[in-house]
Amino acid sequence: MKIKYSKPVILVALAASIAIVAPLAKGTESQKVKIQENPITTTVVVTIPETTTTIVVPETTTTIPETTTTTTLVPVGSKCEELAPIALQAGWPQELLVDVLEEAWSESRCQNVIPGHPQFNGHDHGPLQINKVWSNEVEDFFGDWPMIDDPLVNFTWAWEMYKWFDAHQGCGFIPWTRKCK
Repeated sequence: MKIKYSKPVILVALAASIAIVAPLAKGTESQKVKIQENPITTTVVVTIPETTTTIVVPETTTTIPETTTTTTLVPVGSKCEELAPIALQAGWPQELLVDVLEEAWSESRCQNVIPGHPQFNGHDHGPLQINKVWSNEVEDFFGDWPMIDDPLVNFTWAWEMYKWFDAHQGCGFIPWTRKCK
């Protein structure tokens, strides 16, 4: 943008006009009266030429992120479908997701049944009702038994149990109520 006259130039012009009038205001009372009888009027005309403003907009490239499609983790209406993201985060594979969520339904009706919950029986914890018999293994794995009350830890430990039972006894769901396939 080009500006031929800036604010400082205008201010200097105004200051000059004040400098012309200011000495007239000084003096004795009789001089002041005289000034009032014969006032001097000074008009300062500041002409600001029209300016043209040019705005330069740099060329930009917009990258639109790839759209991702949201897929249903389990069929709509599946039991405990709200726990599907936790189960996946805990390591459960997609192909076992419906089964583990149905197990959570069978064990806890999808609730995190822990101490303080009205349905807590004193020894089975979380959505998958991990029995306190596993406390030593859970402490070795996570450092502290009460961690099992966290749904993510509960599903993670259940996945570890599933893998062990699947490898050693041919069916990962042996500790729960699911029938082996």
